[in-house]
Amino acid sequence: MDVILLRNLGVNEAIIQALEKSYGEEYEGLEITQDKHDLKLLLKRNGLQKLKQHVLTLPGFFKRNTPFQKPESDHSVSREHYNCDDTLEFVSTSITAKVNLKINGAGMRLSDGLFKLLYYFAQKMVDTKAGWVYIQDMKSDGVIPSGAYQSFSRLRSAIGGYLLKKNAKDFIEANGSKQYRLSVDPKNIKIID
Repeated sequence: MDVILLRNLGVNEAIIQALEKSYGEEYEGLEITQDKHDLKLLLKRNGLQKLKQHVLTLPGFFKRNTPFQKPESDHSVSREHYNCDDTLEFVSTSITAKVNLKINGAGMRLSDGLFKLLYYFAQKMVDTKAGWVYIQDMKSDGVIPSGAYQSFSRLRSAIGGYLLKKNAKDFIEANGSKQYRLSVDPKNIKIID
C-alpha cells in the first residue's frame, strides 16, 4: 500500500495507520479516484482477480483543503493541536547515568520500562508529527506488557511534577479509540542517540 502517496494527499495519519494495520501487504495495489467531493480508495488484492476490489470512501475529502489546493484563508488550514508546551530531551540510556531525561530543563531518571514507553511516544511524535499510536502496536512492539494500562498512569505520575501545567493527562493524551500520544510539538523533543 502506498502510504507516502496518502500522506502527500493529506489523508489523516490515523486513517493511514488503520489501513496499514487492516490491509497490510494483502493488497497489491491502490487506485485513487475522485467522486465529486469524495476520495475513493480501490484496494486490489494479491493474485485474487475473481474477488471484487475493496472500496474505501472518505466522504467530503475534497471539500477541505489539501496540500495541492490553495487555502481560502489562513484560518481554514488545519494544523495539529498540542495540549502542552513542555520540552523533552532524552539524555542517555546508560544504566550508570544519574539523569536519562530532561523535562523543561530539569533532569530526572526514569525506570527502564517508563523510559522505554516515553521514548517510544517521543519517537512516534517526531516521525509522524501526529504521534497517535494504537495500544496493540505498543504491545506488539514490546513497549508495554499485554493488558498493562497501568503503564500510562505510572508514567504520568512519574513526570507530572516536572510539567509546566502539572497535568500529565494532557501531556499523555488518549483519544478514546485506544490510541495514545505525547501532546507536545515535535520541535520540543530532542532525542540524543
